[in-house]
Amino acid sequence: HHAPLSTKIAEEFRPTGDLPLDDDAGTLDWARNNSVSIYHPTGTCKMGHDANAVVDARLRVHGVETAIVSGEASPSLRARATKLRVVEQHLGIRDKVAVLADLCERRGLKEEEVAYIGDDVNDVPIMRRVGLSGCPGDATPFAREVADVVCTATGGNGAFREFAEAVLAHN
Repeated sequence: HHAPLSTKIAEEFRPTGDLPLDDDAGTLDWARNNSVSIYHPTGTCKMGHDANAVVDARLRVHGVETAIVSGEASPSLRARATKLRVVEQHLGIRDKVAVLADLCERRGLKEEEVAYIGDDVNDVPIMRRVGLSGCPGDATPFAREVADVVCTATGGNGAFREFAEAVLAHN
């Protein structure tokens, strides 16, 4: 046992000492008879911009577009959206349902093909119309009541990322 791992190793699982180290066929035979495979829930995907790529260099999934539709119009929100390269930035919006209709018409989408995350009473009408709605863990009771996904993360602390993962799992 190696000193740093000795407390972690219950027993070594390897061919017996009578199997020579250079016996590839014997080692393979031993592995076939003494090993099992297990399900390991992980995956990989190709990065880039060609037809086989799933994500771009910033790990944004190809084919999933984002928009910001917010009643807020702060410079920090606009800066964040610009940094994330969100093309559709609708800030200072009072009628979010009208913006949804416009987005769907211009993008050739049905409302049920849209996912939306909101946190307050003014988000409820749009949350009721879209195919998948979510809210941060600290959203108002109004938003929580209609959300399909209530994130464990709170607003500004990973809720959007958690919802994005739910959207990808939903698709």
